[in-house]
Amino acid sequence: MRFVLPLSSAALLALAGAAAAQEPQAPAARNDDTPGAVKPPDAEAQAALMVKKDEKKEEHWYDKIKIRGYIQVRYNRVTKNDAIKNAQGDSSIGDNNGFIIRRLRPTIQGEYDWLAFVIQPDLVSSAGTQFHVAVVREAYADIFLDRAKEFRIRIGQSKLPFGFENMQSSMNRIALDRADGLNSAFKDERDIGAFFYWAPKHIRARFKAIADAGLKHSGDYGVIGLGAVNGQSANTREVNDNRTLVGRVAWPFDFGGQFVEVGAGAYSGRVVVSDCSTGVTGCPTNTPPRFFDYRDQRAQVYLSVFPQPLGLYAEYNIGRGPQLQFDETRRDFIDEHDLHGGHATITWRFQHTPVGEIWPYLRGSMYDGAKKFEVNAPAYHVRELEAGVEWQPSKWVEVTICGVTTNRSVPSTSLTSAPRSAQEKGELVRFQLQGNF
Repeated sequence: MRFVLPLSSAALLALAGAAAAQEPQAPAARNDDTPGAVKPPDAEAQAALMVKKDEKKEEHWYDKIKIRGYIQVRYNRVTKNDAIKNAQGDSSIGDNNGFIIRRLRPTIQGEYDWLAFVIQPDLVSSAGTQFHVAVVREAYADIFLDRAKEFRIRIGQSKLPFGFENMQSSMNRIALDRADGLNSAFKDERDIGAFFYWAPKHIRARFKAIADAGLKHSGDYGVIGLGAVNGQSANTREVNDNRTLVGRVAWPFDFGGQFVEVGAGAYSGRVVVSDCSTGVTGCPTNTPPRFFDYRDQRAQVYLSVFPQPLGLYAEYNIGRGPQLQFDETRRDFIDEHDLHGGHATITWRFQHTPVGEIWPYLRGSMYDGAKKFEVNAPAYHVRELEAGVEWQPSKWVEVTICGVTTNRSVPSTSLTSAPRSAQEKGELVRFQLQGNF
């Protein structure tokens, strides 16, 4: 048998009251400003906060676009022999020259989930006798092939994956000009084509760490970089049906915070050289210039020990390309010829001083070979030693002062005189003010 004990309503209320007495009670809300007073919550503020949390911020395409750039103003003073010239480097070196705006390059860039782009003009380039002409330096898009952005394809006008200093932005390079040995490979270091880059995610992070540390880096061009380009250099129309193939491998190491990068590269193609040009003495006035096609190949290696605080940059290349020849049986002709050259730079980074960062440096460079982008591909013999110091009072301003002793070829503008290049020796003092924005 089952027995049910009926409970009256009064008994039920008594039990509920006993249970409530055992629960901790929250302090009653008080509306005064005395210490420890608990103010009632603002219902409207809480509602607004909830709405804000629930709302997802709307992103626009222009939110991910950045504008940066730099300007360089120079003054070169030749202390002996005003005949020294360096057309592929700084055209203001030599007689009848003064201050020059060497570069003014704003850069527009953006990066999205599957696409990144860069547009960089140079607003003070030169074209013949005209200065401060605006030209396109870089205009390309990167298409990412995976979510980690380890694989990408680049299309447009961009730097070619060859060398270390050629890849290095003039904004970051410590020497005022690139060395002839490697810079003679590609005029303006750029061309139009298609490229493939790959680097593991942790290596891309290492490239970024080197850049963020301000270590005069060359940028993230992948562990493997491959490309096919026109071969006639940037801002130049293609004049043959051949494509120049270029490739580079690089690997940055991290030895407990000391970064070291090694790499190698090569390219092969055919380049067209003109044997005459307007304004060159000896060229027929009514005959258009003739163009000839030559094999153009190089290979290079490099080492970069980033300054922490001691730094070393060194690279060397060998190859074969068109070069103006001269002998008694054939007075003037262009033929394929061997070439070689390189450079090495030692620097020290004084990072924490009362006046900012100070970078003293010493660089030696040499080159024996032709400049294929000049009329007739004249031969060059270059030996240079440069010593200087870069001062960075802030990340926005850099001042460089250096002295150079040089022995370099200065090609003649006449096709009827011999030799075609004169060797000029001299010294110069150089100043540069750079503003970063």
